[in-house]
Amino acid sequence: MIEKTLTKNSNITNTNQMLWKSFKKGNKQAFSQIFKTYYNDLYYYGIKLIQQEDMVKDELQELFIELWDRRKNLGDITHIKAYLIKSFRRKLLKSKDKARKEVIKANEFVDTTVFEISIEELIIQGEVFQMDKKKLKKVLTNLNKTQKEIIYLKFYNDLDYKDIASITGIKYQSVRNSMHKALKAMREGF
Repeated sequence: MIEKTLTKNSNITNTNQMLWKSFKKGNKQAFSQIFKTYYNDLYYYGIKLIQQEDMVKDELQELFIELWDRRKNLGDITHIKAYLIKSFRRKLLKSKDKARKEVIKANEFVDTTVFEISIEELIIQGEVFQMDKKKLKKVLTNLNKTQKEIIYLKFYNDLDYKDIASITGIKYQSVRNSMHKALKAMREGF
């Protein structure tokens, strides 16, 4: 069983590496495949992160334009999804920060840092909780923003702790500790 999982992961990694190298050489079909494969995941992640649909769409379009324009200078990667999420997160947070500064200059303040995970998304991603939805929602509201984001990346995007650490800029062990505390708090909530 473990060997099958390792072989499957190895095949996915090799496919990702070949797709990425082809894209870097200017293959438009490879670029299109990357776009089609990861656009929706990036879009929904962006909506969860900043909850501003227009900004998410603009920054996502800008991300893919920059990828194409800078493809020859990009390094080799093994996990396209993790790379794209990390890049997109950086763009969104930078854009959100710039927009926030503009709002502050106009003497208005809008907090766009809310990161919420809907119950349906957790269930759809395979973590079916045999719990009452009201209790789950109450427990989720008690988690901090970082814990919510880590849970979202782990269960909704099926990323490992190493990729989550890279995306969020949090140390690997801190990601694991935050996940452990979040799951423990959820269990205790029930």
